[in-house]
Parts: sequence; C-alpha cells; structure tokens
Amino acid sequence: MTCVRELDTRAVFHGDEADLMEVMGNLLENAFKYANSKVRVSIAGNGELLLIEDDGPGIPASRWNELLQRGKRADETVAGQGIGLSVAHEIITLYGGTLEAGRSTLGGLSLRIRFPAWDPSLHAKYDGDSKTMHSL
Repeated sequence: MTCVRELDTRAVFHGDEADLMEVMGNLLENAFKYANSKVRVSIAGNGELLLIEDDGPGIPASRWNELLQRGKRADETVAGQGIGLSVAHEIITLYGGTLEAGRSTLGGLSLRIRFPAWDPSLHAKYDGDSKTMHSL
C-alpha cells in the first residue's frame, strides 16, 4: 500500500485535538480498508481543505447520503460497524464544515473536508489553557 502525502506545513486545525484524530482516523481507516494500492492525503489552505482519496471501488453518488447515517455500510462483506463515516460527518458539521464525496483522480473515492476560515474574534471564549490549535 502506498500513501502519498501533500501537506501544507503551515496548516493548523483550530479545534480539539481529539476531534481531529477521530475524523482523520475514521476517514483514513476507510480509505486504507477499501483502497487497492494507493491513498493520497492533501491538506491546503491553512487546514481549511483536507482531501482524502483512494484507488478503491468508490461509493455511488446515489448512496452517499444513506451512508452518512449510523449503521449504514457500503460493503457488508468487509468488517466494520458502519459508524465511522457518520461520526466524522457529525464532528465536521459541528465545526461548521462540510464533507463531500466524489470520484478521485485515483479512480476510487474522494472525500473533501472543508472547514470555515479561522476568525479569532469569533473564538474569544478560548483561553490560553485550551487546546485550540493543532498542526495538521
């Protein structure tokens, strides 16, 4: 399995580290589970855009909304609970972000995660003790 990383070293996630780990863990686990041989992770725009792609079978557009529901699975023959994608989607939505699926240039699934641009004035409630910024 090959993993290609295209990371902007200036990218920062403005949120809880556990949330970022949950989202990335769930989405990357699925990418590696379904990929034939290649996964690509791209992060750009100071962390506002994350792209996870694989060369697996992908998900038909007609099933995308269904698969965002807990317990729904694209392939019942592969081990899993059917909650990872829905949990990731819920967390992304709580941050005001979006999760979109499409066809990857690698041939499989492309997941595009967009977070709103960081505006410190909207997050004045965080103090110096809070973990609010994490390198991606």
